[in-house]
Amino acid sequence: MAFVSIQMHNVDGLLVARIHVRPCGHPVRAQVPGERDGQRITEERFYVRLNGQTEPFNDPEQIELFISARWPGRRPESQDIGS
Repeated sequence: MAFVSIQMHNVDGLLVARIHVRPCGHPVRAQVPGERDGQRITEERFYVRLNGQTEPFNDPEQIELFISARWPGRRPESQDIGS
């Protein structure tokens, strides 16, 4: 099942792509490469879309509240980790 669809539109003689991404049915945490003290590390981060922007949530309480509101009945600590 595809979560992404693309529609092409002609607007004032210009070709514009409209990209629609369906929401996931469960929370997904990103594995993000980084560096700490000169060492390469991989950090787990949780991002959300707010007001047309992708925002990181760093506060565990904020993440728990968001997950509880977005996916009622799902425990925030669940191992729904995706790549």
